[in-house]
Amino acid sequence: MPVPDSRPHTKTSFTSTIISRLIPLLGTLVILLIAQGGAAREANFELADKWLPDKIIEKLYARGVTPVWIGSSDRFWYKYSSSEGRHYYLVDPAKKTRRPLFDRMQLASALTRLTGEAHDSKHLYLQDIEYLPGDKSLNFSLKEERFNYAIATGVLGRIPEEVGEPDIESWRNDSPDGSLSVFAIGNDLYLLDLSTPGMDPIQLSFDGAPGYGWNQDDAVITADDREKRQVGVAWSPDSRYFVTVRQDQRDVEEMWLVESLSDPRPTLRTFKYPLPGEEVGRNELWLFTTATRELRSMDVARWEDQTLIDLFHETLWWDADSAGLSFVRRSRDYSQLDLCRLDPATTAVEVLEEERQGGQVYIHPLYELPASSEYLWWSMRDGWGHYYLLDDNGAVLNSVTTGEFNVDEIVAVDAKRRVLYFLANGREEGRNPYYRHLYRVGFDGSGLKLLTPADAEHSVSLSPSNKYLVDIHSRVDLPYTSEVRDNRGNLLLELERSDISRLVEAGWQPPEIFKAKAADGVTDHWGVMYKPFDFDPTRKYPIVTHVYPGRQGEYIPRAFSPINTELYLANLGCIVVHFGNRGGTPERGLAYRMYQSDNFRDYGLEDKKVVIEQLAARHDYIDLDSVGIFGSSSGGFMTVSAMLVYPEFFKVGVAMTAPNDPGQYYHIWGERYFGLERVEAEDGSLVWSCEPQGNIELADQLQGRLLMINGELDGNVHPGHMYRMVAAFIEAGKRFDMFIVPGAGHGLGDWRYRCQMIWNYFAEELIEDSHRDADMFTIPDCRQ
Repeated sequence: MPVPDSRPHTKTSFTSTIISRLIPLLGTLVILLIAQGGAAREANFELADKWLPDKIIEKLYARGVTPVWIGSSDRFWYKYSSSEGRHYYLVDPAKKTRRPLFDRMQLASALTRLTGEAHDSKHLYLQDIEYLPGDKSLNFSLKEERFNYAIATGVLGRIPEEVGEPDIESWRNDSPDGSLSVFAIGNDLYLLDLSTPGMDPIQLSFDGAPGYGWNQDDAVITADDREKRQVGVAWSPDSRYFVTVRQDQRDVEEMWLVESLSDPRPTLRTFKYPLPGEEVGRNELWLFTTATRELRSMDVARWEDQTLIDLFHETLWWDADSAGLSFVRRSRDYSQLDLCRLDPATTAVEVLEEERQGGQVYIHPLYELPASSEYLWWSMRDGWGHYYLLDDNGAVLNSVTTGEFNVDEIVAVDAKRRVLYFLANGREEGRNPYYRHLYRVGFDGSGLKLLTPADAEHSVSLSPSNKYLVDIHSRVDLPYTSEVRDNRGNLLLELERSDISRLVEAGWQPPEIFKAKAADGVTDHWGVMYKPFDFDPTRKYPIVTHVYPGRQGEYIPRAFSPINTELYLANLGCIVVHFGNRGGTPERGLAYRMYQSDNFRDYGLEDKKVVIEQLAARHDYIDLDSVGIFGSSSGGFMTVSAMLVYPEFFKVGVAMTAPNDPGQYYHIWGERYFGLERVEAEDGSLVWSCEPQGNIELADQLQGRLLMINGELDGNVHPGHMYRMVAAFIEAGKRFDMFIVPGAGHGLGDWRYRCQMIWNYFAEELIEDSHRDADMFTIPDCRQ
């Protein structure tokens, strides 16, 4: 311990000498700080906390209109919240009218008299509204009671509680006519005759075994497990048949997870988990005939290890008259697909359409036109997603849509007038290519017309007759607007504009939409930029990018949504951006999607770097020496990749549930997006091979600060991916941070703790403002 100096301090003392020497240095430091844009960085937790989700929700009213069409008519009603309370409206598009569904004050008074509890007209939160035929009354629920209200007379009465049938048990899958139900016990299939109460279930299969059941999941169900489970079967509309896809995974390797929080001791979870190139089992199509109670396996095999299941879409479609079943089968390498039709009466199978696509074939649901024995079939055969008209033999009659844009989904089909209504993106010149608009077109491809003209993201609802539509559109910087249009696109009524006045009064500001070039200097990337609400253009801010590269999609914000992770992080004192990269989505065409299809790890990183550099060149307030990145799942993989491939550029990263070793990841996703080929083994046989690039081999390139987070029970991205990355970092002598969430799966459990950890990490490592308390901040769980 130093001894205090007992000598008197004079003008020439040691302290004064040091101060005199520091003054010029301090002056220089101040000048440097001013030149760099002001004072040293400080994370603004107070401002960020002001914009937590619960505080935003209390300032939000309705986000859009959800029309409830009345029977088969073109009229609808909807409810809507504003600063004047909850409103209920009745709309008649044909008459271009909108009026209150009922008198709010009258109903509030009637409720007060009947229930003895105070009700006011602005706070009528009615549920399960049933607008009755004749426009004279409606039924609704309020506080667990059911009421009937006569609109004209104002008479209100309670509806006696009915003793109805109990809710259908979760394990049942009932036939459309309600006579039968199918389910599984253990690994076998059972049928219950609902028309004969008390009858014992009929066992339909007797060959079930662990890994060869009917549940269409990867759980290993033991033979002594007698729990009833729901089975994903597709009943024919007339209830004469059902079909289901059964997976034989008996030869598939298993994966394990340890559930540490089990009581009284940790337990082992076992499930089937084939890795890329491994044995994946067989998909079998089974048909059940009600009349004969016969369950048969259909001969639908064409390719080795083919699949009858898709990650994103249904793959079985019954004809409306139950005369046939359409289904798809796809090769394991995703380059070949057949659209097939099964005759359930004869079990004959015919091929309607063959899709062959170098790289990958995508599926959208088939749409049947029974009156004309035709089909609408989606395909990317010309490089863009479009619909084609097929005859009953599968021959292409004509293209229904064509051009350099992507048809996303069918909204409605008017078979009588032979008109298709669909959502598509990328057609309107100069607009964000991710915005979806509604169009109509004739089955012959003629008369293509844009029906929702606003430059925004659209969701729509068509009336039963297809004569009218409700268009709800918004952008990240434009609140929801709801309109009624006719099927030619003519505006009939504007219904609502979202009331965000309280948000604006509190200081909320919309994010900015930007456009920048990819590394090729040609491809446009559209993105969203979030700034802190106390933004000072003379300051320098770190920039953080939120990533999710796909390749199945780019989840870039499109519609209005003031509640998000980016907003909190921005208000801490960052510029936060979210944008895509080449190779990220089929929505922008097959060429965009297939960019560097043989390079899973690096394909999107250059675009991320180049776009951030462009933004920094445009805006002096962006500090290009302080770049962060974060994401989950494949976004977590990209985060780690970015930190290793461009270690001088990306300084701080947070990677959640990252599949760092893709060769250890689930085969469906791995083989679909990494590439798969047949190679010759040492014994001369042909085997599958998939060798994707991972992050493990680049561990020695880490320079920045990296936090990795994984759930202990993540059956999607096994925590082993993080442990392998950790082992590689240890071997390379690298410093890193990691966090395991006990009992959590792929969603990482309590989002509040996870988000606070992410925000604190960026504040400490990127803004360089440590903010560690004994307790994490309390964030109410108010997800919508």
